[in-house]
Amino acid sequence: MPDEEIKVGVATVKRYKAISEIAQNGEINVSKDEKAKILRGIKLMNASTNDVGDLIFKPCRMCGYFTFNVPITVGMMLAPPTIMNTVLL
Repeated sequence: MPDEEIKVGVATVKRYKAISEIAQNGEINVSKDEKAKILRGIKLMNASTNDVGDLIFKPCRMCGYFTFNVPITVGMMLAPPTIMNTVLL
């Protein structure tokens, strides 16, 4: 996912949030297309930004799955099948 698409989604969510804060009772009328854009922006924000709104480094966006779990899985698969490796791994 390109960073520009994420930035556009975040900007969309922030824009509609600002509009809803100004509106009476915090409610605004949006079309189905606008609602889809807002929901897409929220998903992008939750998946790739931190609490402040800064982009997270790409390899760490999947909770470190690739950077942490893949080497462990490869090590487990390549270890010779001995009793010690079975007990420890």
